[in-house]
Amino acid sequence: MFNKFVLLGFFGVFFSPLGMISYICILKGVFAKFSLFDVLFIAYIFSNLIVNILIGDPVLSITTFRFYFGFIVFYLFFKVEGELPVKAIMLFLLMIIPMEAILINTILPAQMLPNFPDASAHSHFNIGGYQRPYSFGGNASVASSLLVVLMSMYVLSRIQKSAFIGCMLLFASGSGFFSLLTYFFLRLFKFFVLLLPLVIILIGAFHQEVLGIIDSLGLKFNSGYVEILIEFKRQQFMSHFTGFTIVDYIFGNIDSLAEGYGGDFAWLYFVLGYGLLSFCILIGYILSKITRSTAIPIIVILVATFHYPVIFFLPGQILLGYLMSRKSVNSNYVEVLK
Repeated sequence: MFNKFVLLGFFGVFFSPLGMISYICILKGVFAKFSLFDVLFIAYIFSNLIVNILIGDPVLSITTFRFYFGFIVFYLFFKVEGELPVKAIMLFLLMIIPMEAILINTILPAQMLPNFPDASAHSHFNIGGYQRPYSFGGNASVASSLLVVLMSMYVLSRIQKSAFIGCMLLFASGSGFFSLLTYFFLRLFKFFVLLLPLVIILIGAFHQEVLGIIDSLGLKFNSGYVEILIEFKRQQFMSHFTGFTIVDYIFGNIDSLAEGYGGDFAWLYFVLGYGLLSFCILIGYILSKITRSTAIPIIVILVATFHYPVIFFLPGQILLGYLMSRKSVNSNYVEVLK
């Protein structure tokens, strides 16, 4: 029987103890059904944790370990417990997201909500303008990307599709829309491959006109934003790896995360703390759990994490753990709505 208390992790941004409850309630049966790859992966990450505690900051080592590898707990849990009520979660989120958007843009300042950062983080608040909801992800980009992942896990009715589109517009997140584009690209991969030569020709011939149309829409995702983002990522690469040795590149340097690890360019921060070896092992482990029915949502959530730490936030850990567990239980998790 599914333990519904694990879903409290979806709302940990509103009340932090819910996240701990989500972890604790899955201890029952967590060591069942191990594969050899599971054993090797768990042995590797815990060995990494012990080494980091011994040579680095113990508190930082434990908190970053929970952040980056917490999904493994949910993966083991869902191997035992089975199904996740995807439809019920999606329907609930489609209701509370518009409610939050209405409240924070009318009678309730966003600074008062627990899923928003401290009021001193001015960049998160649009005083006098439209305030995006941060919802269950504690971040509009994270929440919108995870909503796309949930959408890809079952077939929505017409009404739910309309509600989903409405929620994506309320989030107004470039990362969310990019996740949606990734989803459509994967769903229509053969079509895009056939269409790609024509698209390249058209963009090459009319790229100025295309950029002009996109920029005229007034969206955050425009040519200027892309240029700034590319330059910002380049600067991150140049600045964050200063002083790294070959050993640091391979195994990481946990102390390099002392100033923060939850911002833009999530995979970069992971490599900083845990190295290229851990990155390759983690990606290989996740991809080894892909099935035909889980390929799209897993790829979408991995791609989304290149910008914000989508799979490392607690709701992302829950979804990733569930999707990875589907290969072990050998069941089709897709729910088809009538």
